[in-house]
Amino acid sequence: MPIVMPHGIGDAVSGYAATFGTLSRRRDVCERGCFDESLAVWRSRGAWPRLRWKHGMYGIGEITGLRVDDYGLRVTARLWRGIEKDMVAAHSALRSGRPLGMSASWYVEQSERRGGVLHILRADIEDEISITPMPVDPYTFCVISRASSEADDELWNRLRNVARDVQGLTHTGR
Repeated sequence: MPIVMPHGIGDAVSGYAATFGTLSRRRDVCERGCFDESLAVWRSRGAWPRLRWKHGMYGIGEITGLRVDDYGLRVTARLWRGIEKDMVAAHSALRSGRPLGMSASWYVEQSERRGGVLHILRADIEDEISITPMPVDPYTFCVISRASSEADDELWNRLRNVARDVQGLTHTGR
């Protein structure tokens, strides 16, 4: 496995790696609170999972923040600049304006099956979160952000509403 050294810090990106109360392509639903214990463990380590492109082998950047809000598992990150193919692909895809999502790898620790759907009550976030053009959760998204500030709640509300509209959901609920 080659060692890839980043050539500098690139774009700030933000998005959601999971959403709450929505049906994924795997026929599962993440319930609010399912990541709380796992996030506490990650915070206590003083580190975040790796950022990858399409669950690939190599890192493409570093996660700078991970938290939950009413919509889902919110991620802020910085891409690295480099010549490794996954770094180049991620930068190109984000700059192209194509819709992209995010996907977190997790281990289901507690769940309930209701009506053929797995409701995830507790999940342990594993060692990576990916930017991907085909996320398992179709309601996730990833965008280049001008700053990694968490303060611009109006922008986030607008992005969440656009994601809901694109998927045919109302602004008042799922």
